[in-house]
Amino acid sequence: MHVRQQHAAHAPRYAMTLTGLVLVVVATAVQSRGLVAPGLPSTRATSDLCSALASVVGALACAWAGLRSPSTDPASRRAWAGLGLGVGLWAVADAVWFGYEAAGSEPPYPGPADLLYFLGIAVVGVAMVLLTRGSPELGGRNSRITLDTMVLASAMTLVTYLLVLRRVVEVLGPGTEAVLSVVYPVADAVFAALAGVLLVRSRSERERGDLLLLTLGFGAYWVADGYFAVADAIGTTDTVDSLGLGYVLAPLLVGLAGTTAGTDGGRLSGTPGSLTRGLSAILPDVGVFAAILACAAGTLRTEFDWVLTTSVLALMAYRQALIATSNQRVRSALEERVLDRTASLQWLSDHHEGILASMGEGVMGVDAEGRVTFANPAAAGVLGADGEALLGTDLCTITCPSDHQDGERCLTDVVRETGTAITRPSGEFARVDDTRFPVEVTAAPRRGPGLETGMVLVFRDTTERQAMARMKNQFVSAVSHELRTPLTSIRGALEMLSDGDTGELPASAGSMVETALRGSERLTRLVNDIIDVERLESGSFPMYFAEHAAAAVVEASVSGLEVLAAEAGVTLVVDGAEGLVRADADRLVQALVNLVGNAVKFSPPGSEVHVEARTVGPAVQFTVSDSGRGIPASHLELVFERFAQVEVSDAREKAGTGLGLPITRSIVEQHGGRIWVESVPGEGSTFAFTVPVAQVEAPAQLAS
Repeated sequence: MHVRQQHAAHAPRYAMTLTGLVLVVVATAVQSRGLVAPGLPSTRATSDLCSALASVVGALACAWAGLRSPSTDPASRRAWAGLGLGVGLWAVADAVWFGYEAAGSEPPYPGPADLLYFLGIAVVGVAMVLLTRGSPELGGRNSRITLDTMVLASAMTLVTYLLVLRRVVEVLGPGTEAVLSVVYPVADAVFAALAGVLLVRSRSERERGDLLLLTLGFGAYWVADGYFAVADAIGTTDTVDSLGLGYVLAPLLVGLAGTTAGTDGGRLSGTPGSLTRGLSAILPDVGVFAAILACAAGTLRTEFDWVLTTSVLALMAYRQALIATSNQRVRSALEERVLDRTASLQWLSDHHEGILASMGEGVMGVDAEGRVTFANPAAAGVLGADGEALLGTDLCTITCPSDHQDGERCLTDVVRETGTAITRPSGEFARVDDTRFPVEVTAAPRRGPGLETGMVLVFRDTTERQAMARMKNQFVSAVSHELRTPLTSIRGALEMLSDGDTGELPASAGSMVETALRGSERLTRLVNDIIDVERLESGSFPMYFAEHAAAAVVEASVSGLEVLAAEAGVTLVVDGAEGLVRADADRLVQALVNLVGNAVKFSPPGSEVHVEARTVGPAVQFTVSDSGRGIPASHLELVFERFAQVEVSDAREKAGTGLGLPITRSIVEQHGGRIWVESVPGEGSTFAFTVPVAQVEAPAQLAS
């Protein structure tokens, strides 16, 4: 369907092209005088007939273009309709000439045909003016288009007059006939100049094809009318007859412009916009240059020659002065915009520098080679250097341990390879005096044109924070140790009361003693856990490494929790245990008991907790899986922090201290392994940790 519509849209163009070819062939045959049969009208009459038919075809094509123009563009509709009417009037005038020639009589000059020609010129002039208003994508204002058209048309008129029309005036002398002979080519020059100016000033590829054809069409009229005037004035009939081909081509080109207007057929996509803008600026100058050459070739003999030439040059000078004034205004406006933009950018730069200078964190910019390009005052102060002195410094000398002996990769390389922000909550930087200090650092790639390979570094000195943390830990540890002795006494006394060593207690008193005993046991576990965490983190927790079977570790852990699991209605399932580990068996059992105990606490009755140990490469991986409520993604790392709880109520309802997982992580890390958790809320969680594989066989059972 789409293809048929395209063929239907191009059908008028095909028909006009075919008709034009026929007329051109006939006109060429007429001019050759070899195919004219005896009895037909004279060659000149036949030429007039071909010209009239060509004008009819061109008029219909332009009228069709007007009908086809969108209703939203009334100026274009009227312009093409006007062109069709004007060319149609010229077709009637040609028909009048043909009538006189066919009858063998000399047409009056001036006569009815000349009146029709003049009416056609007026209508076409109005249509060309409307065409400028119907082209919203034409660059520049109408006044500039008008001025360029006047300069180019006057230059073309001067060239025509000096080389062609002056002889007509000299032969015919002052009078109506001379005026008519001059008016036709002058009008053609104006129309061709206007179409040419519109062509080079058009920014739309779609509009250039029809404007080019209009320029060529009116240019053909200009050449034909000019030489017709000379040939008719000096009486060279043969030359007049041979110009019939020009009068056939001209209306056909104008009509072809109508068939291509507003269609892809008129697209000149190969013409770059920069070329048309350049032609727009120099086209009138080219016309004036040609006029100057014509003056030099034809010489200026009369006062009228000098007046006409001076007028053209004055018009050109006025145009140049107007362009210079306009360019100066544009330049002043651009300079003002540049100054405003520069001031805005300077304010923005000062604003950003003020923000960076007021930040407490150190901020540094780094280029693609890993060298510092910017450092705010906080960064310079923390690093103990002047901000200017840091510029050009290799970032690796600040952020990385010496020679990367601990195997940690350079932060610059990691950010460059991943293209994402990297945060290291604990690290060390070096000051300019080679002293090192703890930092928390975030590095991110710089965004923006030409900046993708650099990065921005934001860091904070955590010396005071770590000192406060140590003080807090020391305080908690001291308090815990101080609490252990009285707690032991309190628990012993409560056990004696509960066992009846001091005599039988009333029922109400016994219940209260049991409650107090459970509370003391819970408080004792909390104190013991706090002490264990402190000792593990300080490295004072004794570890006795030996080779043990993973199966023995799993068995000892599960058997110690069977009673707790039975009370909770949870089944413990060992899916397999293999491999040998080098570990402190008691600490490893403690870590696994913490994980299995948590799984039992958070599993619903009737569910299963699965425990497994298997060799994975150079380590044995222990896994504990449950089908409990799961852990949100935002809490997967938080659960390994001290006193962390997924829900606030867990500490009360599950009797948890929030220290089991931190202790487990410390034990695993002391063994050289790592621990992680995977969880889907509502489906359960899987905790896993690794311990290095032992190199020798171990006993099947743990030593008691």
